[in-house]
Amino acid sequence: MKAFAFPLDPVLRYRRQVEDDRKRTFGLAHRAVREQEMAIVRILSELETAKTEMRNLEGGAFSMREIAIQQRHLRGLELRLGRVRGSLPPLLARAADARAALLQATKDREVIERLRVRRLREWNYAASVEEQKSLDEIALGVIRRTMSEAEVLPPGVTS
Repeated sequence: MKAFAFPLDPVLRYRRQVEDDRKRTFGLAHRAVREQEMAIVRILSELETAKTEMRNLEGGAFSMREIAIQQRHLRGLELRLGRVRGSLPPLLARAADARAALLQATKDREVIERLRVRRLREWNYAASVEEQKSLDEIALGVIRRTMSEAEVLPPGVTS
């Protein structure tokens, strides 16, 4: 019997490539979200530090110039935080789209793989049936030869 050949192997290879591409795209989108979230945490930390410094300045004997500089710094951090937070929703949407595309690519690949497994099982079954048929024919031939040899010998003579 010929070796197993699945006619949709090229399609399966293509779907695996598509899935790998979708994995990379999702990984990049997910990394971008994580980086933005880490940037938000860093800015919040800077903002908290700046607010603490501002409270220290207001309670001490510092000039109005130093307090004004610190206030501008706080406003700059708040603006930067707003920009970074504003850029997060599109990144989350892109990551969600990439995840959905990855799930669809995975489903598409799995459909072909399940079909391949089913066809391989069918091929293995057919091969085992064919092998059993060949073994049965060999055994039948041996039995026929044995019986014909037994008929050829005179009774009471053994070989």
